[in-house]
Amino acid sequence: MPDPDIRGMVHTNDPGTSVAAAETLLPRLTELHQRVLQAFATRGPMTDEELELLPEFVDFGPSTIRKRRSELYHTKRLVVVGARRNQRNFKMLVWALPPRPRVRWSLKPPPPVATPRKKR
Repeated sequence: MPDPDIRGMVHTNDPGTSVAAAETLLPRLTELHQRVLQAFATRGPMTDEELELLPEFVDFGPSTIRKRRSELYHTKRLVVVGARRNQRNFKMLVWALPPRPRVRWSLKPPPPVATPRKKR
């Protein structure tokens, strides 16, 4: 069974060379990956169809955009946030950037850090 991070990039029965190739691609983000992430950052959650119809992707085929979105999902850069029906009444998953971790702010100063005492 492939590593969960490359699950969408290889099949269970693929040779080790395919798995190795997928693992080398994992940390890379192409310009198109970055454009897809930017679309989600500026427009918010959307389906694959909505993503494909954006003006910035007019020069790409639908399968190209869906594949990049899939790769971003498998590397945990996108998450499923729901589903909705399209104009043809097909159920479509809605994708979005993962939620940012909440930061707790405090007006209290941090506790003092104990410094080791010098031995005499």
